[in-house]
Amino acid sequence: MPAHRKSVAMHQMQGTYQPCRHDERAAKAATNHRRTIPAWLPDSVKPIYKKLMETLPPLDAVDETPLAQLAILKAQLQEDPDTFTGSQHSQLRQLAGTVREWVKDYQTVMEEPELSDFEQWELNRQQTRNNLPEELKHCKTLKVNQDTCTN
Repeated sequence: MPAHRKSVAMHQMQGTYQPCRHDERAAKAATNHRRTIPAWLPDSVKPIYKKLMETLPPLDAVDETPLAQLAILKAQLQEDPDTFTGSQHSQLRQLAGTVREWVKDYQTVMEEPELSDFEQWELNRQQTRNNLPEELKHCKTLKVNQDTCTN
């Protein structure tokens, strides 16, 4: 099974987007903003697929096939649980795990990233510099004490 590819939106949020590598996928993703129910799905599976779509966060159109497989397996399990084979159970668990990972990746990206010690120090330094009076902002080396600023 091929590795799960990050969506273009996830690359952009994480700052790893490279036009030379992701432009083709970005153009493809831009044409399909909304996930739709695949026409090839059987009518009995479409309500399950629709419920999955409503439950999950917005993901790219690339995720359509695994979600459809998940909906088909769920419909088969609900129809006749006694005839559901071990390999179908394994496939269902694997697909559910894949979707769970996508959701976890999406939620991780949407949360505020934790800053390293250096990044936190740099942020504090920038904020301190931005709060200085205008006449002192041009100075390259400043020692900021609580009461005074000196060069």
